[in-house]
Amino acid sequence: MFDEEVEAARGSAALLVDLVAANHAAEKRHGCRRLVLAAVWADAHGDPTAHPVDESEARPVRRSRPDLEGLVRLGGLGTPLVAETCPAELGLAQQLSPGSARVLIADALDLRHRLPRLWERVVAGEVHAWKARTVAVRSRYLGLVAVAELDRLITPRLELVSWARFEKILDAMLLQVDPAAYSARVAESKARRGVWAGEAAAGLRTLIIRATQGDGSVFLAAVNRVADLLADEGDEDGVDVRRSKAVGILGNPAAALDLLHRHAGQSDVYDDPWGYGPDPSETGPWQQASAAGWADPHARRYHRPDPADPGYQAGQQPPPDEDDPPEPAGPRPDPAETEGSKGASADIDPAADDAAGPAGPAGTRLLPNGGLPLRPVTRADRNASRPRVQIVFHLTDEAVRARQGVVRTDAGPITLDELRQFLTDTDANITIRPVFDPAAVAAVDSYEIPLELRRAMDVRNPASVFPYSSSSGRTDFDHTRPWRRGGPPGQTSLGNLGPLTRPEHRAKTVGGWQARQPEPGIYLWRSPHGWIALTTNQGTLMLGTSPYAQKLWHDAAPIEAAA
Repeated sequence: MFDEEVEAARGSAALLVDLVAANHAAEKRHGCRRLVLAAVWADAHGDPTAHPVDESEARPVRRSRPDLEGLVRLGGLGTPLVAETCPAELGLAQQLSPGSARVLIADALDLRHRLPRLWERVVAGEVHAWKARTVAVRSRYLGLVAVAELDRLITPRLELVSWARFEKILDAMLLQVDPAAYSARVAESKARRGVWAGEAAAGLRTLIIRATQGDGSVFLAAVNRVADLLADEGDEDGVDVRRSKAVGILGNPAAALDLLHRHAGQSDVYDDPWGYGPDPSETGPWQQASAAGWADPHARRYHRPDPADPGYQAGQQPPPDEDDPPEPAGPRPDPAETEGSKGASADIDPAADDAAGPAGPAGTRLLPNGGLPLRPVTRADRNASRPRVQIVFHLTDEAVRARQGVVRTDAGPITLDELRQFLTDTDANITIRPVFDPAAVAAVDSYEIPLELRRAMDVRNPASVFPYSSSSGRTDFDHTRPWRRGGPPGQTSLGNLGPLTRPEHRAKTVGGWQARQPEPGIYLWRSPHGWIALTTNQGTLMLGTSPYAQKLWHDAAPIEAAA
């Protein structure tokens, strides 16, 4: 169907633009319809009598017994309660993780019950669903009166301006409708500080740091300082690359201390008002901005010779300026107080201690601002301060013999050269453990899972085995066949365990989901309404409700019972 429409419009810009506009409108309608279906799904799994409006009431879990399914409030205040495991099957039908389906239901209920004006536009298919959902998420902390005022103010503007402008308007409206709640929200956000690492891509990892402004400023200052010192020691990479290297150096306290000690008395040219920079009126190879970017204000250096510059020679320094730049007002400081010793050795000059600041522990001196104590760094210091990092990688013997290939790690795939570089360039103490074979781990009779068996499960299934689950973090090891006291031996084994998150575990325990493991590491799942899915450590295969899927489910039962 798509090919026929596109081919009919090919060669005519007027027909193409009509087709693009129609496709855009259809995309809006389908996204809004998805929200409507999520709200109706919640109605089918909720309690119509439980619709609290008391703003002081927290999100309750109505559960008379732990082994029975309870009712939870997924949305904000004023939204109805729904069955705690109902998102799992909604997610299966849309190939979403249970967590994503839970968020979808929460957003739909927030829009319908807390933002009725915006919900009317959703039902009419007039807005992008993701924009409406963003408003629902950002306003979830508001009380019922404040969110009603926000709904009145923000709904007419949703599709009138660009998203970047709308976000600024939304922030202003959130502050306007309830300043106190907004301020409390800012205070609460400090509790969500943390550091996260994204999956590796093309040999690089993305670090996300959420910190207070003070901590963030101090860390960035340290990164910039180390990046500057790398340039002073001859590193010709650009400033962004040097900052990235600085993160690795700061991760090894002894290496960072050693670098800072070697430049303890050296002033920062970028921050020093008496530092010399190039004359913008002059031209020539030394005044051209290089790849390292000393003439780039973002590079934190005024100029740095580039090998690509005409007349470049290794080790050559730029010629000195004939005329000094204008000096700042006020007396020029004594060079002895500002320059210190560049490239200082490990020896401490006792005569310099008084000028440097108060004395620290034996063999140290404190910086003038009373900051980091600096002293010679010994090999023992470097060994003691190296962080302990464990990397588990999977490498075939063919790749070792060919000296090239893909290495699979927990953070993502890397090349064999990148692994070699990681082991040699990080200044690490390397301990190689024997190859671990999960299949060689023996089963046990107890309900508790031994450490060796847990390690084997982590290697075989590093993420949850629930259909379309996106969780690769903290999970519980679930017995596929429930463990029974006095049951057959070897109930706790690789063939009867699988990692699940806590909500997924609840869905299997009280939500009507069933699981079978006909072979170790191969899981068949059956939803409460008979949908079948197969999961392995490679992902999820939806089998649906076809006779073939039902036969697979039926045939797995005798194998499971005999295991």
